[in-house]
Amino acid sequence: DGILGYLPFDALVTDSVYKPATEQWPFLVKKTNLYFSYSLQTKLQQHKIGHPSKSFAGFFISFDSSSQSSIPAVKKEYDEIHAVMNGKFFRDQEAKLATFNNQLSEVNLLHISTHSFLQGKENIPVIQLADDRFFLFELYGKAFGPQLVVLSACRTGHGMLAQGEGIISLARGFTATGAAGIVAGLWDMNDETTATLMGSFYRQLIIDHQPANALHNAKLQWLQQKGGQQFQKLPYFWAGMVYSGDNRAVEMKQKNTSSKLWWITAIIAAGILLLFFKRSKVLRR
Repeated sequence: DGILGYLPFDALVTDSVYKPATEQWPFLVKKTNLYFSYSLQTKLQQHKIGHPSKSFAGFFISFDSSSQSSIPAVKKEYDEIHAVMNGKFFRDQEAKLATFNNQLSEVNLLHISTHSFLQGKENIPVIQLADDRFFLFELYGKAFGPQLVVLSACRTGHGMLAQGEGIISLARGFTATGAAGIVAGLWDMNDETTATLMGSFYRQLIIDHQPANALHNAKLQWLQQKGGQQFQKLPYFWAGMVYSGDNRAVEMKQKNTSSKLWWITAIIAAGILLLFFKRSKVLRR
């Protein structure tokens, strides 16, 4: 509601006793799993939305075509997600505007990892693709209904605060177009942290399938991990990614690791049998 939309509730503290170790701070995320909805009517509509398939499409752009500034962590994020998800992956020059528009009507799970920013005095949300920019207003008039859109980019949950409407962001635009759930960033995210969080998020998603739960558990993993610097446990690094929408299980195709495990087991077993026969041959001699 209003300016509260800019606030990461996960980072609120639940105790007044100060502890020097940041990972011991009593963040609200440790107490409960929070997610949001723009309104009760929106929540009801999202729960009724039908979805196309189990298909996944990911767009990973590690450069800005206008400034050519690089985001090396995008490759890490790609590797993390590609290891666990089946689907279409568009990297750098493959991630063109026309391809993006074509995929919008087909996928059930859409992932976007690129530059995102607010343009002009009106703070118009923009996504940078390989050959062009995608503006918030381009969503209007489109009809598609993915179960989940992951906007792994800076300020995708940020935008102009409109009286009586709330924050006009990319996340809000995708929701209005028909997405049942959105993961979005409230501020300029740390690239390395975001890549790690997204990898944890998808690994959790293939276990639980509920996106709000998966994001919550990914944040807890970040806070509980050993090593690293104390300052990396501060809310700036992990609290900016928020989930809004319906928390139903997401239909998706994960990597089939069972066949790989079968082949590894078979190769090991064959190796053991070969050694056994060689040894028995030597003993008979």
